[in-house]
Amino acid sequence: MKENSDKNSKLRDENQDMATRLQDLIKQYESRESHVQKMVKQKELQCQLSEARMAKQQIEMTEDREKMLLEKKTLLEVSWKFDLEFFHHHHHIIIIIIFIIIIIIIIIIIMSSLVYWCT
Repeated sequence: MKENSDKNSKLRDENQDMATRLQDLIKQYESRESHVQKMVKQKELQCQLSEARMAKQQIEMTEDREKMLLEKKTLLEVSWKFDLEFFHHHHHIIIIIIFIIIIIIIIIIIMSSLVYWCT
């Protein structure tokens, strides 16, 4: 009977030791699982942050493009108005210059004809 009692005591100690080990393994597993979940959450947050930054950059780029197009439109309008005003105020000068060019061309033609007839 003592022998059975010793065996039972030994088995009880072994069972207690194994139960303690099993509890330690469960705690380690839970700790690792918690750590993995935190890492996954961190990666998800990093992805969300990257997506938000990218969306912000796209919005800023669109705003910059719209601003540039508006400035370009304004510059073209100013340039067009300037060209019209210049032509309106200086059209007589332009006509005189064209007239002078035509006279020079006529003189060149006459002179070349004279040179041809003289030779």
